Amino acid sequence: MSETLVLHLDDDWPATPAAPWVLLDAAGRPVAEGDSAPRHWPQARRVHVLLGGPQAAWLRLQLPNAPRRDEPRLLAYALEEHLVHDAETQHLTVSRRSAHEDGVRLDVLVIARARLSALLAGLDALGRPPSRGGLVMEALPAAAPGAWQLAASAGAACYL
Repeated sequence: MSETLVLHLDDDWPATPAAPWVLLDAAGRPVAEGDSAPRHWPQARRVHVLLGGPQAAWLRLQLPNAPRRDEPRLLAYALEEHLVHDAETQHLTVSRRSAHEDGVRLDVLVIARARLSALLAGLDALGRPPSRGGLVMEALPAAAPGAWQLAASAGAACYL
């Protein structure tokens, strides 16, 4: 059995169940790939999910210096201008944290709790609970500072 099945799930999954996938060996090298319905996905020890499209956001926020216990309140306040819906209806994951002299910079992944629940329920029903999740944008190579980069993914999605 291979180590990791990486699934690319767009915002219409599971209504449209077929999805692009890549199977990785223990060293992280691709050994197979495809775009198929779940019944044709290969078996693997782990399932990683990359979310495409508008179903999640990756935000970089700057918080002022403050005690760590105040961070949830400051984070919710900083998110207000970036979110369409209330922060309470969103699932937040801090993916990176770096200290700066004027505060803390956080990379935050944001997804609606309802969407996250639907994804997890659909994958659980298939016997494919994910061990890791992230955004397609995180998997793209980093652009040079100050440069623009355009990437096209499976289907019609583009990332700038």
